[in-house]
Amino acid sequence: MTKILIIPGSLRKESYNKKLAQLVQQQGSHLKVEMTLIDLKEFPLPLFDQDELDAHGFPKNVIKLQELIESHDGVIFITPEYNASISGALKNMIDWTSRSRNQDWRITCYNQKPIGLMSASVSYLGGIRALIHLRQILSCLNAMIIPEEKQIPLAHEVFDQAGQTEKHLQGIDRVIQALVSLIKKSNS
Repeated sequence: MTKILIIPGSLRKESYNKKLAQLVQQQGSHLKVEMTLIDLKEFPLPLFDQDELDAHGFPKNVIKLQELIESHDGVIFITPEYNASISGALKNMIDWTSRSRNQDWRITCYNQKPIGLMSASVSYLGGIRALIHLRQILSCLNAMIIPEEKQIPLAHEVFDQAGQTEKHLQGIDRVIQALVSLIKKSNS
């Protein structure tokens, strides 16, 4: 069974992106995909500092996150949009986990890793600016990012008490299916 790690980039308890991540996890199980949803709050990290890394090595939570990424066939990042970019917590996590534990600095947990991108935002743009930035960051790490992505604009209306998420399920499924397809192609 295909294993996908879901990483929402928000630390906020009632984050729309965490709600989207839960929806992705549900849809993945309907599509017979093993989904692992994590919360970055459970992996506290110091701000990335190369001097600190050189002096003390990798923090335990960085190694745990790298191992989680490595043990899954693909990753879905779900990012909020903060000032037209990704959250500081997500950027810091990527900065730490993109460092190689091998002699070859180019071999990281993102190297040739199939990745999907999603975002939920209260704006009309649905987080597209954050997704552009996230795609750029992960491309520099040699990740294989699928072109399909899902944005949910006006997330405060979508994830209200009525849970108007039905109209977004097809787009979520499309991203999951495209990611699974890339995983299967890259494994053959």
